Amino acid sequence: MSGIVGVAAHRNVSDIMFEGLRRCDDGYARWCGLSITDRHGRAQHLQQKGDLRHLVRSFDCGPFFGGTAIGFLAESPNQATCVECHWDKAATAVIIGNMSAPSSSRLRLECLGHTFRTNSSAELTCALLGHYCKRHESVKTAIDAMLAELSGKFALIVLHEREPGTLYCLHHGEPLAIGIGIGEHGVSARAESLLQITDRFVWLEEDDTARVRADAFQVWDGSGEEVKRDIVNYVPSLGRSSSNGSHSPCL
Repeated sequence: MSGIVGVAAHRNVSDIMFEGLRRCDDGYARWCGLSITDRHGRAQHLQQKGDLRHLVRSFDCGPFFGGTAIGFLAESPNQATCVECHWDKAATAVIIGNMSAPSSSRLRLECLGHTFRTNSSAELTCALLGHYCKRHESVKTAIDAMLAELSGKFALIVLHEREPGTLYCLHHGEPLAIGIGIGEHGVSARAESLLQITDRFVWLEEDDTARVRADAFQVWDGSGEEVKRDIVNYVPSLGRSSSNGSHSPCL
């Protein structure tokens, strides 16, 4: 199993992130990563083979501090990645799932100068995202352009230096929830990984894109229309409950 977590808060989120990843850990992770940014958008990255314990030990060796972060656990590099995008070093993405793009997409990026380190679909997806972030001013527009080239089931969370303190996320086949805290919001494929900050969630629907900050979030559906999704309370046996009819504050 794989898991991804993202948090935006008005405090250091490193402990929140490691607790969230720990709650995602089923003992099979052999590939993990974390990117954390400060209030100026400057990012620090860790990605390596091994389980969560290896990531924690590497983290303890360096001064990692910031209020916005994304991270993942996976069984293999093909399932997930968390890297700077080649075409736009200001963009960092974490993605999980079974995604694919036509061979023409890889060939086009290679012709434009990108050298792929692996044959993984996750790396190709991040390369596409970086390519479109360089071409478009809006991170959301870049995600929409990337999505047009992909197939399969996946979930995506993006950080970009253009918008410090902001997460962008996409639900495309893989479930993704936004956790609504007080002065902190989170994003995860598993609601229980965010219970240390909240028990209130919004579950994204198919092809929803969201922009998440510490105090609020905004959701667009697959057609690009801004929409409201109901807030639900976490129920341990189900992972979510029926709607309580309320909405999150909008950006």
